[in-house]
Amino acid sequence: MKISKVVSGGQNGSDQAALRAAKELQIPTGGWMPKDWMTLDGPRPEFEELYGMKECYAGYKARTEANVIDSDATLIFASDFKSPGERCTFNAIRKFQKPYFKVHTTEDKLEEALAWLRWVEGSVLNVAGNSESTSPGIGDQAYLFLFELFRRHQIMVSDGK
Repeated sequence: MKISKVVSGGQNGSDQAALRAAKELQIPTGGWMPKDWMTLDGPRPEFEELYGMKECYAGYKARTEANVIDSDATLIFASDFKSPGERCTFNAIRKFQKPYFKVHTTEDKLEEALAWLRWVEGSVLNVAGNSESTSPGIGDQAYLFLFELFRRHQIMVSDGK
């Protein structure tokens, strides 16, 4: 997979970390957010211009499904894979038969994630995971992991590996 775009649901935590990391590395971003641009921190309509987000009027489940449908694969960064958001993500992944890779916050899976990205076909990566309310501090952890993952992946792709 040559990452041409990173999408997420825009929630605080893992979602926003992915958008920040991608944007900093000049990887295009996007994805679907809930109605009224809602996050646990309140509405974030500025994400439309900042990250190319779109508003989904049909609710959280529809938003999650739209991000899975519009991507080629999903990377999930979480400490709790049984939260309602992660269950919804896994249901969408199964429903639409998309590849995925799980990273638990306590695991160092950078090399495995890089190998998985080389294996996955397509170019649009959906990043999902826990919010700050489910896993306090996950945004910072996800940012550090995803920034390094995207950076190293870009180097490998440019070197033809």
